[in-house]
Amino acid sequence: MNEFYKLDKFLFEDDKYKNLKLNSKIVYCILKDMLDENINVKTDINGYRYIEDARIYLMQKLNITKNTITSIYKELIRVNLIEEKWIEVGKANIVYIKNWESKEQGKKHNICEREDKKSKNIITVKEISSLDVIFANEFINKFELKKIDFEYKKIEKIILWNQYTSNEKDFIRVAIKYITRKKERGNFDRILKNINNDIIQEALLQLKQSERKGNIMENFINIIDKIT
Repeated sequence: MNEFYKLDKFLFEDDKYKNLKLNSKIVYCILKDMLDENINVKTDINGYRYIEDARIYLMQKLNITKNTITSIYKELIRVNLIEEKWIEVGKANIVYIKNWESKEQGKKHNICEREDKKSKNIITVKEISSLDVIFANEFINKFELKKIDFEYKKIEKIILWNQYTSNEKDFIRVAIKYITRKKERGNFDRILKNINNDIIQEALLQLKQSERKGNIMENFINIIDKIT
């Protein structure tokens, strides 16, 4: 039986992925194959599987340049098919694959795949990524906003930051900046009076459980608005 790479139909039929460049679709499918074949695959302290040195492997496999693979990664990150994380100086970034379908389970996993060591079941976990933080900053930079005043610092002090991941902290800070800077408009003044850590925590949970449509920061603000 000849070995082959599986090209997922959703990459060609789903409106979200139709416009992806062919090279990006191929790279994504090879990354999924690396998970299946256990190529450079390791498990982090939380039980999530990731790939080491994926860029080098892909550059050699496809005979493409570093700039080309960087461009492909950016496109895959933008549509939430992979997540790349920096570990430490001197080490290559690691990559988590999303929408991976394991051969054994035959199930599709919408977010990073994680193995439960006790049950050996696959569960799905949605996270705020570093790209989400970048998009959030880009969103608020589109508006003419006032300088941060004391209200930002006041809200920042009531947030229990140890409950959140590094990306979540950055994302929440951007949201608070946006709310405090636009307090004179719409419902933002009301939000400022009622916002607290419980509301932030609940809004973040709802965001992570919802489908990603439109701008993620705008979605987050709308959820906070409904809760308050």
